[in-house]
Amino acid sequence: TDQSPARRTWTVDTVPPETTIDFGPSGLTNDMTPTFAFSSEAGVTFECALDSDPFAACASTYTSAELADGAHMFRVRAHDAAGNEDLSPASASFTVDTVAPDTAIDSGPSGVTKERTPTYTFSSEAGATFECALDGGAYAACTSPYTPGALSEGAHTFQVRAIDEAGNEDASPASRGFTVDATAPETRIDSGPSGLTSSADARFAFSADEAASFECKLDAAAFASCTSPQAYAALGQGEHTFAVRATDSAGNTDASAETRVFTVDTLAPETAIVSGPTGLTR
Repeated sequence: TDQSPARRTWTVDTVPPETTIDFGPSGLTNDMTPTFAFSSEAGVTFECALDSDPFAACASTYTSAELADGAHMFRVRAHDAAGNEDLSPASASFTVDTVAPDTAIDSGPSGVTKERTPTYTFSSEAGATFECALDGGAYAACTSPYTPGALSEGAHTFQVRAIDEAGNEDASPASRGFTVDATAPETRIDSGPSGLTSSADARFAFSADEAASFECKLDAAAFASCTSPQAYAALGQGEHTFAVRATDSAGNTDASAETRVFTVDTLAPETAIVSGPTGLTR
């Protein structure tokens, strides 16, 4: 009898391995060649498939060829050393989006404004986030509406760019230039009656120290739009007050209207001879 029998040991394993995707995109991505990492039990090999392609052997990290924009599906399954195959492959659905969003400024000043803390509203595609920059400074996260801190007088530039859910950034940010002018104009009355006048008509010429529109009023009337010269006719006897104020293109109004007080006196005096001869005298 053979004193050293031949022997063989084996293990029965009928349990399929579980496959797990550890890394890779899901949802939206702007990566046209996404990479996936996956794992399972020790000693397994893997097969991968993309979209409708058949499964093919792959390593524990997989990088796809360049993909078109749109929806895609990645699947991976493990085969253990006993030959069991994962019958429920791990999968990840994702959408490639490489199109940058457009950013629009919907409201906010342009040109000249008297507002030192202007407010801007802006928009883009659904789900986008925004970054804002002022006067060439660094971009920083912001939301609509956006109001910067108090600005100095002078020229400024506001810029905003959208970043979509896939991470695409608008390469041509929306931009708006504006000038802060918070200084009111000075109004001058250049000509017109003052003090006593014998005319019931009055004509006033006026100007400002910058381009402006004007409002005038006489006595207790309300201010109303006017241009220089402003004329009045058939004024009543007595004292009158003319006032005029300038408003510049930024909307600043002279807080101290320029005034001119005058008195209309059109009545001729009566002359009387108080003493002196009348008739014959020697």
